[in-house]
Amino acid sequence: MNKEKRNILLSIVGIIVLIAGIAGLTIAYFRSRAESEKFIITSKSMTIKFDDPDGSLIRATEIEPITESEILTKATKKTFSISKLENTSKDVYVKIGLGNLSLTDNFKDYDLKWALYQGNNKVTTGTFVQTLDGSTSINLANNILLNSTTPIEYNLYIWINETNQDQSELMNGTLTGKIIVDGETYQRNTLAGNILKESVKTNTPNFNFNTGTQIINSEDPYNTIYDITDEKGLYVQQNDSSKSAFGFPVYYYRGEVTNNYVSFGNYIWRIMGINEDGTIKLIKSSDIGAYKYSSSEECGDETGNCDNQNGYEESNIKTTVENWYTTNLTSAQSNKIVTHSYCSNNLESTKLTQASFVCDNSSEIVNTKIAIPTTDDLLYAGLFEEDSGRTVQNYIGNTSDAFTMTRIASVPNNRYVYSFNRGIVNDYGLVGRSFRVIPIINLKADTIISDGNGTESNPYVIG
Repeated sequence: MNKEKRNILLSIVGIIVLIAGIAGLTIAYFRSRAESEKFIITSKSMTIKFDDPDGSLIRATEIEPITESEILTKATKKTFSISKLENTSKDVYVKIGLGNLSLTDNFKDYDLKWALYQGNNKVTTGTFVQTLDGSTSINLANNILLNSTTPIEYNLYIWINETNQDQSELMNGTLTGKIIVDGETYQRNTLAGNILKESVKTNTPNFNFNTGTQIINSEDPYNTIYDITDEKGLYVQQNDSSKSAFGFPVYYYRGEVTNNYVSFGNYIWRIMGINEDGTIKLIKSSDIGAYKYSSSEECGDETGNCDNQNGYEESNIKTTVENWYTTNLTSAQSNKIVTHSYCSNNLESTKLTQASFVCDNSSEIVNTKIAIPTTDDLLYAGLFEEDSGRTVQNYIGNTSDAFTMTRIASVPNNRYVYSFNRGIVNDYGLVGRSFRVIPIINLKADTIISDGNGTESNPYVIG
């Protein structure tokens, strides 16, 4: 490639914007955003300093394609730092991104790359190709802990990757945007704060069953187990109002995780995730017994009149879990639990690969302090739709048949709800049968832990 073809204009303009205040619903204590220069956000509960020593303008001309080994010396560089303004008992977790991106079409290419460095250590790297679908933002880094006033300095590098081929189509490209820092603050001893210390996965997992790696159980060669280790951890669903009600982050554990144990009310629970409003969803680690879904004495197993008996509001299961709640949890423990909106919708089996935190029909929302899982809860947790007797590894475990509160739309006469066992969501839940019942509750966003690290041997302890 000759020199003339390498003279590519890249201009990145930092737009000076300062937003102070609450951006949407608060999660735990405070959520805020800084977008470019002065970069100081102050509230009664959090102060973040965002320094931009080079000024808001980033401009580079006559950029030549470079190799990976030349990034630190030849790529366009933007330096900035973030820190707390005050030493307090609260930790701040921030994510860094590029926003308000506008690229010429030739720059929406795998060859235009970025990398975020802390000193000489690369934090993350990527391309701008996702802007092809119209996206105007790119996430650079998640869950950066600010626990002191000592600034953390970052360098953002942007360059064209040398391919040793004709790259003249990238000439005269332009890109504008700004660096955005979002912050969330938590007391150091809150359950939510400890959850968010974990590295968060921002990609969307595959909710189809065929993602698993087959493992043959040595004790039972006819029992096929599927491992989804590559999809194990804490995920976040964000920036999509079709998946979460307001488009704010929803954090959820997926796969066979081992650090989401909670001891509460003399029982062991597993953390399912953090809701949009910051409350924390828990599922009991074991069932409370086997019960019929239908409250009608005329509806028996495979026989009797079970028509129109699969509504959760009128079910025996709702009464059962609420009675368990009243009998087994004290008033002090109940005060830590919030009323939550659960979706008891009528779901076609074809939608079991389309998990969402949004209820399609508001008339099917049940507001209560205790319930049982929906199919969406289970899909996000790593279970799959399948009826072949296979097993998928997940943190909810390999319980025998248990009910969900999601009705099956494809079966006439409203006689069935979805059920689950061994990591599989299936359509076996005839309302006249007795299946296991596993409760779900949601704790307040500011729930304090007194001990533990979330492991099975040392669960988070909530008094």
